[in-house]
Amino acid sequence: MANSDTEIMVDVTQTTMKKTRSPKRPDPVSLASNAIVETLQARKLTSSGWLTLSQLIEQTPGLTIEVAHAALRKAPAKQQVMLASKTDPDSLVLLKADLESVAQDVGLLKSLVEQGCSVDAPVRTLVELTQPLDKPLKKLVDNYWPTHAEQLPVGLLPVIVVSGRKKLFAIHDERFPLPEVELSRKLIDELKRLKAAGKDSYPTRLSALLESNGISTTQSVYDKAIRVEPFCSQAIVSFEADPQAVVALVGDESFLAGSPILLSMAFEKVRTVANHVIAIDKIAKCKGIHPTVRPHFQTSIERNISGNQIPSGLGALKIGKKWSVFRLSDVVGNATSNVTVNTTPGNQSVFDLENFVRDFDAAFASLDGKLGLPRYASLVDLRPALPQYPREIFDQELLKLRRSGRYSLSLVEGRFGLTDDERAACLVVDHVPHLLVQKK
Repeated sequence: MANSDTEIMVDVTQTTMKKTRSPKRPDPVSLASNAIVETLQARKLTSSGWLTLSQLIEQTPGLTIEVAHAALRKAPAKQQVMLASKTDPDSLVLLKADLESVAQDVGLLKSLVEQGCSVDAPVRTLVELTQPLDKPLKKLVDNYWPTHAEQLPVGLLPVIVVSGRKKLFAIHDERFPLPEVELSRKLIDELKRLKAAGKDSYPTRLSALLESNGISTTQSVYDKAIRVEPFCSQAIVSFEADPQAVVALVGDESFLAGSPILLSMAFEKVRTVANHVIAIDKIAKCKGIHPTVRPHFQTSIERNISGNQIPSGLGALKIGKKWSVFRLSDVVGNATSNVTVNTTPGNQSVFDLENFVRDFDAAFASLDGKLGLPRYASLVDLRPALPQYPREIFDQELLKLRRSGRYSLSLVEGRFGLTDDERAACLVVDHVPHLLVQKK
């Protein structure tokens, strides 16, 4: 039997055993993230080309499409790498440090055009083409190519598309023929030919420009052609959207301003039923004239009047110190008179209104007494005696002579009233027709 006083001794100095941790397994996504950065950096040193996502996967051992997408969202790729397009399953994979170089890369632009243009849409604006790109890259591409259009590769043609008041930079994929661009080129070529041919054929009307080279087209194609390159930047149309407008090449603004056709068109746009005689400063302000032509217009009109080179069918007269223009057809005269107006080019009616008093006095003196009344003459005879003055100007100046006291007006009716010719010749004042003129 054991002794109850026996003591059990425990060695408290014995060390406690600890569990050892196994090494942490590498994270495959983190490894892939590093591998992507290293592959792109190595590619940058050895080649000038860019890798697509599928090419990157081929060149990176063990990388799959799922792992690649996960790796691009993890450091270090998250901070250093981006996909050019988040909607393209085979987008370019880029180092963010290379964004500017990629934006200027012709290959990227060609790829965008190939994907964006088609038979139904041979021309697309740059902002449309870059829509799939990630925002930072899109902004760089949108800013670069409009100012470097001369660097576009063969097969890509710069085009300016007009949208409202905006002009947008666009690209035409020449794999798909564009009728308006071809017409635009033909119109410019024809303008250059007409200019070389001589001043009698240049500037010309838009309608004549089409006809001069036998160009056949639809209205829709024509409307587009004058709004795209090269026509929109190399030609000036005096009145936008008017097929009868005068057109010339950029640089010939002063020459265009002196065209008799332009003067004739501007006059007709300003002329009204109530106002047949228009001052040239009002003609020069005609609404719709091309802004680069307007500064030269009034000076050119004055020069043409001085040189007697105004359009056939128009006349000019000076009222006070200002020249005005009128239609020769608005001049009312006796149809049986032998007075004629020469309307051939270079011989239009151009006169100074300061001569009216002298001319009227001479005409009155030649008719004085014809009615059997001394110091009287009839407007039936006076109007055709002064055919160079439009009726509106004739009446205006005669009223001035009346107010000055040199002449007076009166109405003398026979027992049978006025004849049709007499009634037509009358000058109506305060609703009362006056036929006779008396010299004071």
